[in-house]
Amino acid sequence: MLLTCAAVLLAGALLPGCARIFGSRYDNFQAYFNAVYNARQAFNEAEEQIVLEDEPVDRTRYLQVLPRADDRRGSSGGPFQDDVIQRLGDLLRENPDTKYTADALLLIGKSYYYQNNFEGAKLNLRESVRVAQEQDRSREEDEARLWFGRALAANGESTPAEDLLRESIIREGARARWTSLMQLALAQLYVQDERWVDAASALVDGVARVEDGDIAARAQFLLGQVYETLGRYAEAAEAYAEVRRYRPLYELRYAAEVNRILALGLHAGEPMQALDLVRRMQRDDNNFSNLAELQVIEARVLTAAGRPLEARDLLVALLYDEAGRNVGQMRGQALYRLGEVYRDGFEDFSLTATYLDSAATSLRNPTGRRSELTQQALLDVDEEAEVYVGFAEAARRVADYDSLLELGTLDDEAFRARIFEIQEERQLAAAQEAAEQERLRRAQGFRGSGGSNFGRQPTDIGAPNTAGVGAGPTSGDFGFLSYRNPSRVLESRAAVEGRGGGRPRLAQRRPRGTANHPGAGGHR
Repeated sequence: MLLTCAAVLLAGALLPGCARIFGSRYDNFQAYFNAVYNARQAFNEAEEQIVLEDEPVDRTRYLQVLPRADDRRGSSGGPFQDDVIQRLGDLLRENPDTKYTADALLLIGKSYYYQNNFEGAKLNLRESVRVAQEQDRSREEDEARLWFGRALAANGESTPAEDLLRESIIREGARARWTSLMQLALAQLYVQDERWVDAASALVDGVARVEDGDIAARAQFLLGQVYETLGRYAEAAEAYAEVRRYRPLYELRYAAEVNRILALGLHAGEPMQALDLVRRMQRDDNNFSNLAELQVIEARVLTAAGRPLEARDLLVALLYDEAGRNVGQMRGQALYRLGEVYRDGFEDFSLTATYLDSAATSLRNPTGRRSELTQQALLDVDEEAEVYVGFAEAARRVADYDSLLELGTLDDEAFRARIFEIQEERQLAAAQEAAEQERLRRAQGFRGSGGSNFGRQPTDIGAPNTAGVGAGPTSGDFGFLSYRNPSRVLESRAAVEGRGGGRPRLAQRRPRGTANHPGAGGHR
């Protein structure tokens, strides 16, 4: 009778006579099994939402290969809710020793991990490893070891985490499914500790054996970031190219292709290939919402390729929206990269200072530890702008002194001829300025905005002083283009501050080159 009842129980039914033998033990077992099964199903569904969430990739930070959740997600549903953890905890207290104990402890530990409660995660995952060992449950032990190592690493306990993961990888009987994930967890730990060579090795080993395509794609992306940090840019570009092979979601695929272009165009000596790739991306309708960023990236590659005029024109067209596109959140980046064009392409530190200073009003330093940030993070933009403002001021003063010294070496006739040339240059520049202001006024009136100060700012901010003298019948004693004229200074300052503060900002028009400005005449 006992054997019959056991067989029927395994089949999922219970004969009337068997109830006297099994009684409440069957009911407890069934309730325990259902609770753990339902919790695992809910956990898997919630975890899948995190893994498959197609959010933009922050390329300024090293990518997390294995999923993490912030506090907001951690309290949003599934097994991450405290009441689910509480129910499983109550069940364990009532039934502390069953074949599902290790599984329940594992679920509780993983849930705490996703809540960023790493102390709670460690306690439950350590106990899950112990119970799985006692019950000879190898699968549960492998998984618990993986998560225990991750919890230790997330809690800042690098050495214990490394020891546990390395021991678990070579453990006899460990399954390849879990050891490959342990390799990737170990790689993430090495990135956290800035052990780049070890990280690259662990990522290569892990990617070769991991079964999950989404995780493999993320690991391949992180491998590219690590290679970039090591200065191995050609290998980084190859790693980014491999991401597409795993058919990831759009945002990861897009980020990988952008990083590949930057690695090729800025560092690996392949600007033409990079230009071809970025222009191909611009023609892809899937990238329409990222078109402004792709144009900024194209400008960066053009600058690196020694084509600063094209880079400048592309960025200016983007900033002034002549093609009807909205630069949006890329405005700060576009201003910063335009400053780079004038710095690296034209060696004009005056305009470099102007554009970097304007960019600093839009860009903010990223938060967190600097060791978490990649080479693409823009750091200390304010300080960088101040440095170039100092360079520009020093260059202006040197130009003034040089001009005065030059004039001092001339005889009377040459001196008068030079003064006449300076006056003609000023008159021509003033006429051009007046024509440009009239064009802007008419264009603005055509748009119907009615803003009389639209687009006005001193056109010679940061421009080199070609004369070095301020005397002349048309300018009073106010310097080249009358830039020291008090009324003009006040008017310009009011126009700038009226657009949002005391920091100089970019004018709402295309900047015009001057005869003595590097790259002048490139605008239409």
